[in-house]
Amino acid sequence: MRGIAALIVALLSTSGAASASDLRAQLSGKVLYFEGRGEETILFSLNPDGTGIGQETRGGRPRPEAIRWRVKGPRLCIKGKPGGMSASGREECVLVTLRGNRVKLGPKGNGLEGVLTTRKK
Repeated sequence: MRGIAALIVALLSTSGAASASDLRAQLSGKVLYFEGRGEETILFSLNPDGTGIGQETRGGRPRPEAIRWRVKGPRLCIKGKPGGMSASGREECVLVTLRGNRVKLGPKGNGLEGVLTTRKK
């Protein structure tokens, strides 16, 4: 009985998974907007050609930066300049979960939750 229950859980957990091309199509041309505490916000504007803008606002000062992005399996990979959104300048990949216009980056219970829109808020 445990084997059947484990199989059902495995099937349910993978049934909603999107392929990398589907995820890329859903993210392409969109803005991922994450509102933090106080005046802190993060947004990623993702162009269809794999370029975009990453912007972090802390203390009322926006800091936009050019980024490159791609989808690798169920993960969104973003590369910025050294010292910017990616402190090392290396590509960083995080798990992406989409539900309607809600987007979550990172592992369960420990990620950023935001909104997927077609323009900046």
